[in-house]
Amino acid sequence: MGIPAACAYYLNQEGRDQAKILGETYRIAFAQIVVIVPILWAVLAWWARGKPADVQVGAYLSLAFVPVNLLHQYALGVIQGQRRFAALNVTRLLPALIYAAGAVGLFVVGVQRVQYVVSMWVGSFALSAIVSTLIALKGRNIIWLGNWSVRRELLIFGIRGYIGILAPVDNLRLDQAAATFFLSAGSLGMYAVAGTFSNLPRFIAQSAGLVAYPSIARLKGEASAEKLIWWYFLCISTINMGVVVILILTMPLLIPWLFGNEFSGAILIAQILLLGSALASSRKILVECLRGNGYPGASTLAELSMYPWLATGALYLMLTNGAIGLAIGVALAYGLSLLVAIAVWRHQVKLRR
Repeated sequence: MGIPAACAYYLNQEGRDQAKILGETYRIAFAQIVVIVPILWAVLAWWARGKPADVQVGAYLSLAFVPVNLLHQYALGVIQGQRRFAALNVTRLLPALIYAAGAVGLFVVGVQRVQYVVSMWVGSFALSAIVSTLIALKGRNIIWLGNWSVRRELLIFGIRGYIGILAPVDNLRLDQAAATFFLSAGSLGMYAVAGTFSNLPRFIAQSAGLVAYPSIARLKGEASAEKLIWWYFLCISTINMGVVVILILTMPLLIPWLFGNEFSGAILIAQILLLGSALASSRKILVECLRGNGYPGASTLAELSMYPWLATGALYLMLTNGAIGLAIGVALAYGLSLLVAIAVWRHQVKLRR
């Protein structure tokens, strides 16, 4: 529901009672756990019927992922709001590092049962949740008594930016899902290989956004906040464009070297997707800056602006030109969403003046 991002924002607002903000944030987290776990249990109980015993055990073990993941995400929001960026970078990578080490350990000892893999996956987040929560809340006062006005602010801020935080096209890979339904297995394979190179610009923008968001939130309303938005947007866009140009030029060498000559057909697709990734990364850093300046809805508007085009123009390009057409459609969608984010930015600047 975007609450961790809302928590990070309000922790940086001058004069706010941080103890009340933390109390309401975690009251919402516990309420989500109480609601979500029984629903997921019912879904898994229905899904697991007739499945092998190992699969059923693994399914029910995965229920524990809900509370530990939520607590970890909320702790990351608190740490980000405290602007403790070294701790944030360590704790956000911790689940992947622990799980990778555990998976290698299971492979070495020859364990191949699904419940052990699920246990390792859940355990990596459980350990990370404990570490991140201790870092986030150590020495902090928390007022657990309910405060409706604070809760309302957190919910409104979080929900307004929720779709932008969820970012279904990027995080759920809706483009690959479409390719699965409408393209051949060979075209899907080419598209999937091409897409692997588009992550680096997004990673740069995401990392910069983690720093930019609370830094701008602390300056909200000041002239220096607008200057900082400009600086982050232009700087990260320039860096990413340089990275993308290098990757585009080296694609004819990288793809055959890494995947073999059989995937040479993915070169042009990768180059198109890299251009789209540069546009998406510029949008990402801009909407994070705007969120920090008090406009969480900018990310949602920018995200939603893509879907009419994806459902019409991009679909047509995919059906008529295959994977290349899909890549062009996705790149144009990212360009459209960037223009919408810039338009929102300009509109907000005019309102402030």
